[in-house]
Amino acid sequence: MPIPCRHGADDAQEASAWSSMLQNSLTLFCNPVIGRMSDMYGRRRIFILCTFLYLWGPLLLIGMQIWPTLNPLFYYVANSLVGGISYMGIAFATLSDSMPEEVRTASFGVIMAAFYGGFALSPFGATVMNHFQISIVSLTLASAAFLYALICFPETLPESVRENNIRLRTRQRDERRSFGKWIWRALSRPFQAMSILNRSTAIRLVAVGSFFSSMVYATDVNLVVFYIERYLNVRENDIAFQFLVMGIVGVVIQAVLLQPMLHFFGEKGLLVVSFMSGTLHNFLYGVARNKVTLYFALSLSQLTKTNTPILASLASQDASVNEQGQIQGALYAVNALSAAIGPVIMQFVYKRTKDNIGPGTMFLVASCLYFGGTIVVSFIPVKPKIETETTALDESRQIMEDLEEPLLLQPTESKECLTVDFQATGGPVTHE
Repeated sequence: MPIPCRHGADDAQEASAWSSMLQNSLTLFCNPVIGRMSDMYGRRRIFILCTFLYLWGPLLLIGMQIWPTLNPLFYYVANSLVGGISYMGIAFATLSDSMPEEVRTASFGVIMAAFYGGFALSPFGATVMNHFQISIVSLTLASAAFLYALICFPETLPESVRENNIRLRTRQRDERRSFGKWIWRALSRPFQAMSILNRSTAIRLVAVGSFFSSMVYATDVNLVVFYIERYLNVRENDIAFQFLVMGIVGVVIQAVLLQPMLHFFGEKGLLVVSFMSGTLHNFLYGVARNKVTLYFALSLSQLTKTNTPILASLASQDASVNEQGQIQGALYAVNALSAAIGPVIMQFVYKRTKDNIGPGTMFLVASCLYFGGTIVVSFIPVKPKIETETTALDESRQIMEDLEEPLLLQPTESKECLTVDFQATGGPVTHE
């Protein structure tokens, strides 16, 4: 590769790392609040806004090709704005509204399978179309997603849950009226929403495991392509073939094999296996000297990705039906924090080691991080089914008591307003 091209690749690699940091910083500060808002106002509005943000990246990419003097900074900023609302977080919260716990991981896997299907097919556009044409296709697909969300996407949040959360939120606002307290609440709101991750030992370990996984995943997504193009002589056609293999393996694992593997290993067992797979495939990235080793590592990485639906499912099991948006938003905020610093740290390692120890050292460091995550997730306690059901019932009763107390203090309200239906939450139905 000519020296100017190498320097350009290094600049693009660094810009991608900083763009990822901005995107994930937005996720850190916005997603816990967005998740809590979706518990009050519904998933549909948030999902529509999320797909709208995805329009701007390809739109500005087309603009850069029409007007070459357009500053690339606009593209990187627009591409980072999607971090304000995590698509996966809202999608998982939507499924949690309607899917029982025993099939929740598999249903999350279907979302991941659809993602990897698109992931597999997208690089082939570059082999039959030029850069401008593929940018047009990208914008068309993003527009189609936005229109689908706007016209067809249903509201899954139960009406009773929405009303209960709004009522509780109104009560909290009435208790804090001063301007100073309002400012403090606004600044601390993301961290208050994230406090749900400190609810139990299980969810704390899930959050720590997710932190390690997301840090390495962000590094792989942002830096692997630049690395293999420069050091393994991989070109566009090779990348398209590799992505096809990854996508096919990912679809098969997430859509076909995930449920059988869950039955065989259990959620915790498969989670440990996925983290061990992450340790191995990042090690192979670091030591790979040919495309065969690279193909094997990329295929193995799809087994690693099974940790995403499992971690999301374990987190959802420790939250009531009124908190599914908040728990997913908080978990993705933790992921954002790790994903923001991961590529930057690995880029630092790369710069310090590429000319002495070797350019693949950053992936060996990533392998060590995944090994640390493997140890963490192996300590996640698994609740017996009967205990999980009892906890959900207790939470429903507590929510009912919290809601009844302020209502009983308002004797002028009609009897119909005092009716609190917890049938959607799996708890008792009380009528006054």
